[in-house]
Amino acid sequence: MLILALILSALNAITGTARSLHQMSTDGQFPKFFQSVNHHGVPSRAMIFNVGASILVVFAGGAVQIYTLSNVGYLASFIPVLIGYFILRRDRPNVRRPFRLPEWMKFVALAIAAIYAVIYFYGGPTYASCKCNAAGTTTLPYYFIGWGVLLLYLPMYWYRKRVEDKRGATDVHAAPGTASVVSEGVAE
Repeated sequence: MLILALILSALNAITGTARSLHQMSTDGQFPKFFQSVNHHGVPSRAMIFNVGASILVVFAGGAVQIYTLSNVGYLASFIPVLIGYFILRRDRPNVRRPFRLPEWMKFVALAIAAIYAVIYFYGGPTYASCKCNAAGTTTLPYYFIGWGVLLLYLPMYWYRKRVEDKRGATDVHAAPGTASVVSEGVAE
């Protein structure tokens, strides 16, 4: 039963992130490569990408090393969410919401974001460099590998916006029935 539970857990991680990659691609935030779905409606390219990434993570080391590198992005996501809550409540206070916290909670969210940022940016590398963690050795390289993986989002986003979307924009301006040729940034 334990092995079946682990397999189910791995499948949930792979399928959930594949759908996320597919949706990010559909929303214009990730390369169009991930928009492909097979005849069952499954985002197959995103799924294969996730399986490959999961196999690479398995070779990273033991559980503590894997937790260190994989949680960098997850924990970093809390800070922009809290700041986003503050900005939304400040700039659009009258937007209809299913649940509304008191107005003063936006300042609590901002304070939590500031405290969390100190803990994250100071405490993360400090604990990862300490041999007092469960691995008994420094996991600081894995912390920075996690940051590298997190920052890989930027070139993929820029590729989508600066290459794929601009390529599609030049095709839109072409006359029907003619091919658009791009020469030195000018469509002919």
